[in-house]
Amino acid sequence: MRSRAPLSLDVAMLAVSASLYAVGSMLTEYTASPWGIGQFRPAVVFPTVFAILFGPWVGGLGAAIGTFVAAMLTNGNVPLSLMAGVPGNFVGFFVLGYLASKFSWRRFAWVTVLSLLIGNAVAGLGVVWYLSAFVGWPSPLSVRGMAIALGLTSWWLITMLPFEFVAVPPILKALWRAFPSLAERSSPKDDGLSPKSILVSLGIPGGAMTAFGFFLWLNPTVALLMMSGLHNPAEFVAATTMMFFLGGLALVATGATLSVYFSRPGRRPVPSSGNTATSE
Repeated sequence: MRSRAPLSLDVAMLAVSASLYAVGSMLTEYTASPWGIGQFRPAVVFPTVFAILFGPWVGGLGAAIGTFVAAMLTNGNVPLSLMAGVPGNFVGFFVLGYLASKFSWRRFAWVTVLSLLIGNAVAGLGVVWYLSAFVGWPSPLSVRGMAIALGLTSWWLITMLPFEFVAVPPILKALWRAFPSLAERSSPKDDGLSPKSILVSLGIPGGAMTAFGFFLWLNPTVALLMMSGLHNPAEFVAATTMMFFLGGLALVATGATLSVYFSRPGRRPVPSSGNTATSE
């Protein structure tokens, strides 16, 4: 279990986490989703690392503050950030930090997927709530509003998960080796992400996304619902269908590639400085 850090250290790490997340988010601020809102954000690896190492409050507050600062310094849409980005990021990374308090790589695999799903769902509903209040989009309580929120949630999940599994393990490995006290605090329990854990954690959501893309291809009216609120939403039906189909395949391919990579001897992330345990 993660030992309790001094309050001064938590405050310092909160500031570092928020700063890194803000800068990283600003770098990709204008890579919008198919809905024209919500961005491609590899920077999620920063609050993930801090949530694992320093707990839910550092992870959640760092992500909330970081996304708010990024919004203020780029698009300036403070109401949207407060209604969607801030609560979504706080909830998602708070959940991640809380569930990862007894850290193991097996737990990391499913906690990452679950926390991103929850956080992105909160953000997606917040976006629809904001757009319904200020732009005239469908209500988040309507079928069309829920369809839009589902689309946004899925798009974020598809684009975030590969970075979490590719970047977070080596970052943690480097930090544990450089600062042994961090390894003692986060207490990793096993010797690394197993190939099976990676394949399942990315393959299940990826397979579901691919299946849903095939479903949209057979039922284009559902895709039309997901693009409600846009001008000429029919123009985006094909793109939405391909987003799910190809995005899901990309997740499956990423999971398969990483599982093969980490199945080789010496390739798994090492849990602590100098340790190379091989027992499961």
